[in-house]
Amino acid sequence: MKNKKNEETKTKHDTSLHIIQTAHQLFMEKGFAGVSTRLIASECGITQPALYHHFPNKVSIYLAVLQTDLGKTEEAIHAIVASQGSVRDALLEVTIYILLNRPKNLGQINSDMKQHMDLEQQLTIRHHWTSAYLTPIEQLLKGTLINERLIEEDSTHLAKLAHVYLGMVHQQLPEMDRLAKVEESDARKRAEFLVNVYLDGIMNNGD
Repeated sequence: MKNKKNEETKTKHDTSLHIIQTAHQLFMEKGFAGVSTRLIASECGITQPALYHHFPNKVSIYLAVLQTDLGKTEEAIHAIVASQGSVRDALLEVTIYILLNRPKNLGQINSDMKQHMDLEQQLTIRHHWTSAYLTPIEQLLKGTLINERLIEEDSTHLAKLAHVYLGMVHQQLPEMDRLAKVEESDARKRAEFLVNVYLDGIMNNGD
């Protein structure tokens, strides 16, 4: 009986994962408005009622897709940070990863979130985004000798400085999205420029 229940749980998990993976591809290609639960179910080879057994509606699927993506990003970035010996090297490799694995149509994703998700769902995604992107950079900055003019007593300067850097990276994305293919060498060149400008700007060099 226990083995049967375990098998049923695994099957349900595998089906949910298949739905998320299929929906991810569809949402990236067509956007939220261009995808229906009927289409997702058809592409998964299941019926709509079967799909609703795993997810109650399209928004819940979209939420699962974004959470899954951000979870993978968080895992990858934390692994990169742990494998590097210096703040500069870690930030460089993190930036290259972000540039090469950036979400397509990021502006459309943000628009879809605001239009179709309630505040609680948006805050959930915001929490995952913070864990995936902001927190690792904050942790890196703790190991940096920051210019005293940028330091605040409550340490909120770390989050602000991390936001500044992510904003710099974000500004690169529209141009990169216009390229047919982004080579790693190009991503590295852009990342090196960003890291040098950023760290040399915030670090205390004894001036």
